[in-house]
Amino acid sequence: MKPFRFSLHAVHTLRQRKEQVAMEGYAAALSAEHEAVNQLQQVQAELEAAWREWNCALVEGCPAAALAQAQHYFQAVELRRQAALATVRQAERQAQEAFAAMLLARREREAVDAFYARQRGQYDRELQRDERKALDEMAQRRTGAVLTWSAAKPVAHE
Repeated sequence: MKPFRFSLHAVHTLRQRKEQVAMEGYAAALSAEHEAVNQLQQVQAELEAAWREWNCALVEGCPAAALAQAQHYFQAVELRRQAALATVRQAERQAQEAFAAMLLARREREAVDAFYARQRGQYDRELQRDERKALDEMAQRRTGAVLTWSAAKPVAHE
């Protein structure tokens, strides 16, 4: 019997590559999301430190110009925090989309894998059937040869 040949080998290779690319895209999206969260945490820490410093200055007493300058600084940092928060949300959406793409690629590859398993199983069953058939034929030939030999051998009577 000829060796097993998967009829969709090229498709299987393409689906594996597509899944690999999707996994790499998901990893990159997770990394970008992690970086965006780190940036947001840094801006929030900067804002909290500025508020603590401003509260200390208020308790100790400070000129109105310093309060106005601090207010402008807080507004600028708050704008950066909002931008960082928007970046985090966008990175989360991209990570979810990349995850969905990865799952789709995996399902497509698994569909080809299932087809491969069915084709391979059918090939293996045919191979076993052919092997049993060949063994049966060999056994029949041997039995036929033994019967022919014993029939041809004269029986000696005493």
